[in-house]
Amino acid sequence: MALTNTQIPPDSTGDKLDMRSLVRGADTLLQQGVYFPGLPTYWALSAAITPAANKYHILIRNDSGSAQSLYLLGLYYYNGLTAVTGVVNEYRFQRQGYGTPAGGAAITADPNNSADPALANVSIYGGATSGVGTDGAIRRYLNVSTEEHTAAVGNLDRLLEDTNKLSLPGPWSRPFVLRPGEAAAVKQIGSGTVGSLRWAIEFAVEPD
Repeated sequence: MALTNTQIPPDSTGDKLDMRSLVRGADTLLQQGVYFPGLPTYWALSAAITPAANKYHILIRNDSGSAQSLYLLGLYYYNGLTAVTGVVNEYRFQRQGYGTPAGGAAITADPNNSADPALANVSIYGGATSGVGTDGAIRRYLNVSTEEHTAAVGNLDRLLEDTNKLSLPGPWSRPFVLRPGEAAAVKQIGSGTVGSLRWAIEFAVEPD
């Protein structure tokens, strides 16, 4: 569906707007609904990341001078279910300094709608070990196990993995936004090195 706009002088001929009429006291009022088509939205999924202390499992950066804002809508992890025992690590979702990550692999985000514009001026990495700048404010603590489970517990894990780890905004709040030159990352604090995790970030882009 193409997006367009029409400027209509009051009570003129031409395009018609769909409204409903209602009476409030001595006044007859017209009400009109507003349709918001949404913003271009993208999904970034990492490869399987092997745990290691101080590793940045997934990092997203709104490049400096991008002239756009990134709205972070979702954060998810997926357990590789490697056959290990008793491994739980702490992870922190946090603001991250602006840097050039090294030691990991770049991630290509996929648009939710193939008609959306190609993503530009956004850098996403999985498994970076250096070059990420200074750690910033912590937004979430996550304690994640890469331990192999029985089928029953594994089924519960699947439900937990598909639970968004970010809080969506309520009527009085705003979403978590990355302005140009800002970044966020999931950093491992625990020292466990067995198993694997995949991480996913869903985000929308709005030009400034």
